[in-house]
Amino acid sequence: MRHSFKIDCKSTQHFYSMVRILNKQVGYGKWTTEGRPVRKLRRLNLNNILRNRLEIPQYSMPITFKVPEDHTDIQSVLNLWGDADGTR
Repeated sequence: MRHSFKIDCKSTQHFYSMVRILNKQVGYGKWTTEGRPVRKLRRLNLNNILRNRLEIPQYSMPITFKVPEDHTDIQSVLNLWGDADGTR
């Protein structure tokens, strides 16, 4: 059984930082996302670059992650990572 949850993602860099955490905590190939988030995040990056130049607040996009039931605690880790801007 899989547990799914949504996390707001700000950019491809933010997404890949969450991927690194998921691979370390859950394992390679043991989690997945819904849809094709990288394509959508690339378009969001371009939009946010233009919005940044105009000093307009940037957009974020919810990404649905699916993890095994025994790793449901990773949701809180990723939420905290998203609040910390995810640029570490």
